[in-house]
Amino acid sequence: MPSPITTIVMKDFTFKLAYTEIILTYNININITLTDFIENIKSAVLNDLHMENIEIVPTGQDYVPGRAAEDADALLPSSQYTLAEYFREKIYFTSFYIRQINNGNQYLDTNMDVDMDISELEQHSALN
Repeated sequence: MPSPITTIVMKDFTFKLAYTEIILTYNININITLTDFIENIKSAVLNDLHMENIEIVPTGQDYVPGRAAEDADALLPSSQYTLAEYFREKIYFTSFYIRQINNGNQYLDTNMDVDMDISELEQHSALN
């Protein structure tokens, strides 16, 4: 039995590198699975920022006193849900943090060295 046809609906998503001022924008099909989304972003971040071991953290999560927005829960992979299904109507207002992890799920909360020069960054991001 052939797999169902998935409509391609592209949307620009903004990603802020946690604890920095670096902002990236990626154009993503909202009908891909969460697993594919995470893997695509990991690949793009490896290519653009030369960073491995990252988590994708949706913005706009419930406020927890004493916790920075970058410290919120990471998006978990799922082949059951697409981005559009998971975020529903919020899909058009969702952005993400890119958080580097170290030793399991212990993220780095210090200044991170990003191995790139400013010309590379300007090709892939919008600086504030």
